[in-house]
Amino acid sequence: MFHSKKHVAHDFELNLTPIIDCFVTLICFLLLSTTYVNLVGLDAKVPISVPASSAKADNEPKFKLELVVKANAIELDASGAGPASGRKTISNVAGKPDFVGLHAALVKIKNERPKEFSLYFTSQVEMDYELLVRFMDTTRNLDAKDGVFAFTDERNGHTVKVDTLFPDFVLANLAAQTAK
Repeated sequence: MFHSKKHVAHDFELNLTPIIDCFVTLICFLLLSTTYVNLVGLDAKVPISVPASSAKADNEPKFKLELVVKANAIELDASGAGPASGRKTISNVAGKPDFVGLHAALVKIKNERPKEFSLYFTSQVEMDYELLVRFMDTTRNLDAKDGVFAFTDERNGHTVKVDTLFPDFVLANLAAQTAK
């Protein structure tokens, strides 16, 4: 004897109003308590080691410009820059780097190679961030008296005017400096 029980469906309503109120309050709290952070990065290019077999054989020597900061002088080594090639030592003035002399030497090199934009920077002394930025500004920016450099782009034949010296400031030999 089977007695079948009738299943009666009970109406059940979930009251979502308190949950919605909690979420609205939580969202307002999160929006008002957030701290907006402006992250600033420095675009630093790091040299990549490439096997010598992949280098192109050009008629003119490969250009490389190295700037080494020493305790009492700045050493500027330019290779492949024509008459401006060679190693130049710019002595400090009153115990501080001679940025005027460095800028003048960089302008001479840029006159010879206006298509080049990279400079490899190495420091053999500890320096403040402000001094590093001063070196970066000196090697990147032109003065009003320097004028503008121009060259012809081989791809399209247009004349390109350059109003910077060496904007690609590459920090080189960092691993060797930290190992000391």
